[in-house]
This record gives sequence, C-alpha cells and structure tokens, in this order.
Amino acid sequence: MTSTTVPEDNTSPDRGNSGARQPALPPHLPGPVRRFVGRNRELEMLQDALSRQGGPAVIYMTGAEGCGKSTLAAEAAHRLVADKRYHQVVYTDFAGGGALDAAAWELSAALDETISPHAENQLQLIREHLVSSPVLVIWNHLEALLPGGDAPVPDAFLRELLQAGGELFTDSLSKLVVITATNLPGFGMRDGILALPELPPLSDADARELLESVEPPTMSPEAVERILLLSRNYPIAIQALAALLHHFTLNDLETLYEQAAPGAAGKGVWTGQQAHDLALGAVWQVLAPAARTACHGLAIFSAGAMERLVSQMEGIDAESWRRFRLLALQSGLMALEQVAPLAIPYLRFHPVLQHFTQRYLTRDNRYHLHGWYCGSYLALQKWIKEQEQRTSRELTGLRWCELPNYRRAFSLLLSSQQLTLIQEYAQVLGYTLDKFGLQQEIEQINELMRALLQTALPKEGPLPRAGVAFMLDQVNKMLDTGKGQQALSILQPMCQRIERDDQLAYQGDDAETDRAGR
Repeated sequence: MTSTTVPEDNTSPDRGNSGARQPALPPHLPGPVRRFVGRNRELEMLQDALSRQGGPAVIYMTGAEGCGKSTLAAEAAHRLVADKRYHQVVYTDFAGGGALDAAAWELSAALDETISPHAENQLQLIREHLVSSPVLVIWNHLEALLPGGDAPVPDAFLRELLQAGGELFTDSLSKLVVITATNLPGFGMRDGILALPELPPLSDADARELLESVEPPTMSPEAVERILLLSRNYPIAIQALAALLHHFTLNDLETLYEQAAPGAAGKGVWTGQQAHDLALGAVWQVLAPAARTACHGLAIFSAGAMERLVSQMEGIDAESWRRFRLLALQSGLMALEQVAPLAIPYLRFHPVLQHFTQRYLTRDNRYHLHGWYCGSYLALQKWIKEQEQRTSRELTGLRWCELPNYRRAFSLLLSSQQLTLIQEYAQVLGYTLDKFGLQQEIEQINELMRALLQTALPKEGPLPRAGVAFMLDQVNKMLDTGKGQQALSILQPMCQRIERDDQLAYQGDDAETDRAGR
C-alpha cells in the first residue's frame, strides 16, 4: 500500500467522534455553514408534522438539489431534541449507496449496541426500541438509489427499504424523515406518509438574510440583487459566491463569472443547475489550469473521502488544494469531520459538488484515475484488516465512511475485464461488508461474480481473452503455492481447448501469446 493512502495514527483527542456511544446528534448530520436563517414557514410545518403524536409515521421531503432540504431537516432535528421531543437522532445518507441492511446497521449501532447486525430478528429488535423510545430517523439522498442515480440498486432493494421504513415506524413514538431530490414513484401516496410540499428555492427575503449571514464585504443594493439573481436564490450558490467575495472584489467576481461561462452572467440563469454551475465555475477559476483539471477528479469519489487521499490526486499542488479547500468549506460544498479512533480528517462532499465535477471530468482523466482509485481502496481495505488483526483496534468508523468508495471501486473494476483483480477485490469487499452484516450486498456481489465468470469462461463456444488470462493466472497461483496437481487438472483441458482456433474469441498476436503462455 502506498504512503498516500495509509492514514496517520493521530493520537490527539477526538472528543466529537469517540468510540463511545455517540450523542443525540451525530457529527455528520448536515447543517448550515454558519447559522440557520429564514425558512420559518417550512421549518414550522416540518416541526409540526414531527411533533404530532399519532400523526403520519413518515414525513416525505423533496426539492431540487441544493435548495436546502438537508439543512432544514437538521435544524428541525436540533430544535426537537433541544425541546426533548426526541431522545436521539439517527442520520443515514444514501448518497453513496446502501439498502435496508445498511440502514438497519446504522440504526442498531446508534440505538443499542447489543443488537447484532447478524441477528435474524434485527429489525424486530429495532422496531421494539423505536416504539418505546422517541427517536427521529433521517434518510437522505434516496434519489441516488434510483436507476440513473449515483449508486443505483435493484428495484427490489429500494421497495424493501421503503416498505420497512413504514413498518418500523407505524404506531410508534419515533418518526422517519425521507429526503430526496426527485420523487420516488408511488411513495408519497401510501398510508401513514405525509408528503410535504416540494421545497422551493429561498424567498427573496430569506436569500438576502442568508447572504448577510455570511458577512461579505459591504455591498451596494444593486450588487446584492446581482448576486441573488445569479444564484437564483439557491443556498449553495449564494454561499459559494459569498465565499468568493471574502477574497475578491465584486468586479473581480464578475471577471471570474465571464471566465467560467462567457456571456452567461449577461444572459442570466434560469435553473438551479445553471446557478450552481456558474457559482462553482467561478470557484474553479481561482485555480491554475492544471489544478482545475485535477479538482475535477473529485468526481471519481463517492460522497466523500479521507482528506489525505483526496489531496494526493495527481496535479494538485499544496497551495491550490489549500485555496480550493478553504472556498469549498466556506460555501458548504464540503464538510470536514474527524473519524475515530485515529482522528482522520474526512471530507464529505455535497451532491452539487459531485455532479458539477462529473460533468467536467474528461474521459481521459477519468480513465487515468480509475487504476489509482481502485488500487487505493483495495489497499485501504487490506490495511484496515491488518491493523485490526495486529493491534486489536476497531476501525469501524473509517470502514463505514469509506464504504461508498469501496462500492464504487468494485463497480468500476467490473468493466475492466481484469478478472483476477476483480475476484481479489470482491473477496476483500465481501469481508468488509460482512463486518456490518450487509448480506444483501454480499449476495449481489456473489451473483455478479458468478455471471461475470460464466460469461468469461463459457462451457461451450469461444473463450474471450479475459477468461483465458484469468485461468492462466489461477494456474500460476496454484503452482506458486505448491498445488501442481490441481494446476495440471485445469491446464490440460484448457490447453486442448485453446489450441483450436474456433475456441478463442480473438486471434492474431494476442492468441499466439496466450497459447505460448500456457
């Protein structure tokens, strides 16, 4: 494993994220960058729905990306816990994937550490706790699980998750808030679910209050209107532009607009995506061209990553990373937390940042990053396993935070046709998933591997090169470990098969090389 991916053992105190039971509000519950402003009507509506005894068990919130849904839910959670309406808040973010067993693990870990993720009655035990003790549960970014989302799952997984969400909270002291940027088909029509009106961008008054809360330099009324017009009253866009105003004059900011999207500032913007693209494009102009390209590489990650790994991407110099990191944290595009027990700095990415970088990451750069990314996360999982075996130190927090990247790396490898590497990664990932009792994902991976190997090694018909290379790798491993008889039993029938031209799906130099390599 390279030094760029091994976390440093930081023994400094980690009071906010220790190995002990977490406080009522976990550290990664999203909140405002500075302080919550505006949204009084929506906040009152949400708090009323969550405070109502005997009312709907599930509250469904939807709205465009970056309009402030997560921040609104977090503010309501803070206030309701402070008012002692709820004893605890459990927050699960599906931006990086997951299914029912992942949500159940997070619930059981937060509610009662004695509930085993491997127990057959895990959901029943969770249900009993939720019925008797008022807990507010927030499931965010479920749109990522839909087809075409950032981390799609089989339809059956999503249906099971949503069905369990209703069953766990019916006739209970606890409630569930489901947050999504797009509608989940049929979900808002079920009994026991209250679908709140779609959350719009901020009102003009609230947008002005948000801009003032970040304390930019004194601006004329005309300048304020200009900022709000370009942001379309979307909080993330306002915060990004305000962050830039702490470092640049308004005239400089206008120049950054023009460099980011020539003519766009003059024509105006009409959608939230345009507003976000313009604001983030202006942030990118602060960087040197090579660093801009490198920062688009953030798209390779899923939901977040260890800061040390992110900052080591090729093309990012220390000063460029410092400037980008400062602006991203000031604008809410990234959030920093410490992962116990090593106090590892971990960066969580806002979906707006992820989707912006995905649109601008070039095909060549994406391909270039794939090998580094997949190798890093294979090495990280191995390192964590070795550390736990050697020091008996639990690194569950780091495993859980990086799980979205473990999933994405496997997904990328599946298209590489490197069957030996894919098999090795699948075995390591299966070990990681088993730590959390995520049997749904383990079974899905096993099924994908079976289908992949059946395609690569058909019993009849020509063999693709990936399958031949995989079989030769397996034979060599057996020989290296003294299993010569087993190697021979595989090698002999394969040799007889690939000697025939009609048994290889490829010809030419590659075919001759593989026949010679047998």
